Amino acid sequence: MHDLIRDMGREIVRQESTLEPGRRSRLWFAEDIVHVLEENTGTDKVEFMKLEGYNNMQVQWDGKAFKEMKNLRILIIENTIFSTGPMHLPNSLRVLDWRCYPSPSLPSDFNPKRVVILLMPESFLQVFQPHEMWESLSVLNFEDCRFLTDLPSLREVPLLTYLCLDDCTNLVKIDDSIGFLEKLFYLSAKRCTKLTILAPCIMLISLEILDLQGYRFFEVNQDGEFSSEVSPRAVLICDHYFEEDDVIYLDVYYPYISPNNVIRVCSPNPLLHSDFHLLFKNIGRSKGRHSCYRKSSMQFSFQNKFPKIAVCCSILPGLKGLMLMIFKLSVFINGTKQFSSSCNHICKSWWNPELWCDLESKGEGIFSEQEWNEAEILLELGYPTPCSQSVGIELYNIGRGTLNWTLIGVYKEGNSKEDIEFKEPMSTFSFLNREPSLPSCLYYVCS
Repeated sequence: MHDLIRDMGREIVRQESTLEPGRRSRLWFAEDIVHVLEENTGTDKVEFMKLEGYNNMQVQWDGKAFKEMKNLRILIIENTIFSTGPMHLPNSLRVLDWRCYPSPSLPSDFNPKRVVILLMPESFLQVFQPHEMWESLSVLNFEDCRFLTDLPSLREVPLLTYLCLDDCTNLVKIDDSIGFLEKLFYLSAKRCTKLTILAPCIMLISLEILDLQGYRFFEVNQDGEFSSEVSPRAVLICDHYFEEDDVIYLDVYYPYISPNNVIRVCSPNPLLHSDFHLLFKNIGRSKGRHSCYRKSSMQFSFQNKFPKIAVCCSILPGLKGLMLMIFKLSVFINGTKQFSSSCNHICKSWWNPELWCDLESKGEGIFSEQEWNEAEILLELGYPTPCSQSVGIELYNIGRGTLNWTLIGVYKEGNSKEDIEFKEPMSTFSFLNREPSLPSCLYYVCS
């Protein structure tokens, strides 16, 4: 029924001009569009054009065909090779979606003040000059534009909500103004291997997705100063991890952390605690133990002060292939949430990611020193799966993940064993069939 209605609508449009497609309001048949472009027969009747080429369809034209299409509002071109770039583009455009755009820049006489969506993936674009004429632009996609070297100021694009720069492998700089786009909620710059400078100030109060996957080293600015303010709903996707003895660990020191926390997270250094690291590794590899440590909640009591502890867990992938994992860590003291943090990572189903961080109190006298305080560490996992899609923006359902094993370590230095009591089934773990004798740590695991 849907196909029948579609065909009826297309026939109605064809009847607008049976002999000359350039006088119709909508064009979607490849042969008709190629004829209009090569013969320069377009008119101000054309409002919509969608050219989906096949087998690398070629258009031999002089680039002037759009000059007379003064009412063209939507232009979509895919899988088509042009002999040259366009000399003109209609100022009436609201959607410009041109994959493999053939020119290094947009036409000089093009006024894009009405453009809301600009999608130019895999294009030959070298220069993008934002100015006040981009006042309506909301969605900008330059994915895989390998000739683009820098992104100038975006101050004149105040309505921008979606920016994708994935695989722009020659992009070396993004203007600092990107940090002040108040409406931007999606920013992705995956695998921009030459991009090393991040804006020194990030004030993206609407940001919900920040995807920097593929970075290894990131330079904040020459002075090392950095300030930020992002939405607490923001999801950070970034490769913050370290590798030790062929085991990959994710470091939860980097993610968004609530500013109201009285517990703080500090990044562990596995090089200083090689035996501690070996313990983590052996627990994860021990045969017969995998089914014993899938606890998502660990409880203990303390007095005087919250102890400095290390938390480590191994994750069982919830889906096959490449996926986004959402890991949330919360600390409750006497039933009140005192700490919350989240770590988001692109992971692969063929290895079990291990997350490791240290926790400690921000100061003295925060909790009762005369009575025992009840503490709970809660670990939550989720895997988003797409449920709908629009203009390259994905919405997700969240599925639960599974812990492979969990472990908690209490540092001996600065802590008193008498001030910490672990509830069953917490127990001291014998390291290599002997009690721990390391000077820095005591070990406890969920049994």
